[in-house]
Amino acid sequence: MNVMLFSRIIAKSGVGNYMKLLSNELARQGHYVVVVSTNNEMEIGGTERIIFEKLDNLSKKPIDIIKNIKHLRKIIMTHHIDIVHCHHRMAAFYMRLYNSFYHIPIVYTLHLADVPCNYIYRKMTFVGDKAMGVSSEVSIFLVDKLKVPKDKVVTVFNGVEPGGLTPLIVEEKRIVRKKWDIPEGSIVFSLHSRIEEVKNQLLIVEAVKRLDKEERKKVIILCSGVKTGEYYKKVMDTIENYKLKEYFRFIGWADTREVLGISDFLICPSRNEGFLLTSVEAFFMKIPVFRTETAGFRDQKYCFPISMDDPEITTAIMRDIYQNGVEKYYKYVQEAYLYAMENFTVKVMAEKIVQVYRDVGA
Repeated sequence: MNVMLFSRIIAKSGVGNYMKLLSNELARQGHYVVVVSTNNEMEIGGTERIIFEKLDNLSKKPIDIIKNIKHLRKIIMTHHIDIVHCHHRMAAFYMRLYNSFYHIPIVYTLHLADVPCNYIYRKMTFVGDKAMGVSSEVSIFLVDKLKVPKDKVVTVFNGVEPGGLTPLIVEEKRIVRKKWDIPEGSIVFSLHSRIEEVKNQLLIVEAVKRLDKEERKKVIILCSGVKTGEYYKKVMDTIENYKLKEYFRFIGWADTREVLGISDFLICPSRNEGFLLTSVEAFFMKIPVFRTETAGFRDQKYCFPISMDDPEITTAIMRDIYQNGVEKYYKYVQEAYLYAMENFTVKVMAEKIVQVYRDVGA
């Protein structure tokens, strides 16, 4: 099958990582993949079975629409595309226009719950022949809020490639801890995401502030993500004002295995999610996950809940770990690992997506 994955952007984000993983797995299963976007931060493509095609922009200006429809037609005909899989509203908008002149099967994946859903946005949302929600909550949102017919909606959980998520050996841990200046004996909480307001890193700053000085001495907050933007500056200014700099490590865009491999816990205070791939990665690395009850929480049933607005709840967890140890939080890591192997691998995800492709006639 020749598949076109189409998004407005491919950023260093959960969706960008999803598209890279899906491309690789579809190619591994024998399909031919063309990825189309206005950028390619994840550097997808460059192989015999995965090609990247760049569009200049995706605007609503008539002259750009005409130019891009022609470009899309050329891509689809050149690569003999059987189905287009959209990952952004604007991409789907373009495919709606495309199908006004031509015809090709189209499916759409919604990666986030609680996106704008008023009357205008509902009219702007085109899902093609089938809509996939990446979690149960996202699928419910598609039906209840975006008014997509229920028989058009299917849930396909996000997946990751577990092969590269193996525990670090002792020497690897020593090297990585030294690289990021992690003292021996520290309790490491990782915030492994981009640094943006929706990811809510400031809640963890407030939680650490509420710890006693002796409790803080044991805690290191390991923060990945690109160190740019107004929210990053706000987080850093707050840490500086509270005099908490010694408890935080900002390491930039970093390897997931290294981050989780030296972490005792993953903590995700997000205000909005679609599924949260990093928690699945933590399942495979056999470390406990604390996360807000955003979309995907009930599907990832081995996570511990925290509040997105009340830092005292996170402080209480950190204090309990300091006083009583980590053991009770590690009680279900093996069950979480087995559950993830059954439900959240990229292989399982891709197989279900390919079935959707076939169901719509690709």
